[in-house]
Amino acid sequence: PLAVGGDGQVWVIEGKPAKEPYLSFYTGGTKIISRTSKGEPGPEITDFENPCAVAVDLKGRLLIGGLNKHCQVWIYDVSGKPMKVDTIGIEGGIFSGTPGEYGPKKFHWVRGLGMDQTGNVYIASVFGTWYNVTIEAYDPAGKRLWDVHGLGNWLDTACTDPDDENTVYTKENVFKMDWTKPAGEEHTLAGFTVDRFKYPDRPRVTDLHGPSHRLVNGVRRIGGKRFLFCGAQGTGNFEIYKFGKRLGCLALQLRCWPYNMAAYRWEAVARGRRMFHLDGQQRRRYGRPL
Repeated sequence: PLAVGGDGQVWVIEGKPAKEPYLSFYTGGTKIISRTSKGEPGPEITDFENPCAVAVDLKGRLLIGGLNKHCQVWIYDVSGKPMKVDTIGIEGGIFSGTPGEYGPKKFHWVRGLGMDQTGNVYIASVFGTWYNVTIEAYDPAGKRLWDVHGLGNWLDTACTDPDDENTVYTKENVFKMDWTKPAGEEHTLAGFTVDRFKYPDRPRVTDLHGPSHRLVNGVRRIGGKRFLFCGAQGTGNFEIYKFGKRLGCLALQLRCWPYNMAAYRWEAVARGRRMFHLDGQQRRRYGRPL
């Protein structure tokens, strides 16, 4: 990713070393370097963690977005030594306020930035671990003009909440539905169920290819509690996630089983407690409640 200022200064995100070239920008670069219009080395910006996107606004300032806990766009005055002077977005982004609840200026992983001649800013934010891009437009005063959701996903499935047919879940997102609207216009992004910063070791975060092949199998309620079930495109891992009121839209992993689990013995364990397993006749046996 790069951006060119009105003075001809070129700003470039320097990638990370990676075994596979396409992964060098998967979670962002290391820093932002610059070159003058004559190709000479210019200032660098090193205080923005995992930069993924850059743009120059009408004032000649540099906008930077990426993947970090701030979940914001940082704005730098680059007329001299680069200095952070402003931000776009709420600190903590999608995890601020009610965690996982989507709203204006609640960004996640900013992968793209753009400007137009009137000063409007366009922000592409990934509400997923790889795909599911949302593009938002903001005017110079910071008011959101519009947003569009669900762009660039390889494949996905969805299911409704058994207790609320107006709420639809995918493997990473929650949508509110208005069935009175025309087809293709009835959905609105309501939430994001993955917290990659608080739970960085979960499969929906660590599996670089899995997010594109993972499918939602259903949402079920057991003992009045809500669970999300996921599996892979070609079977593979089977995963259970649990929702909690204090977590907003976030869903915590209970268990992930490999496809070759010995003797097909399925156990869901949360805090050391067994939820259920299948006996020798494939009948479900329950342990202590979660």
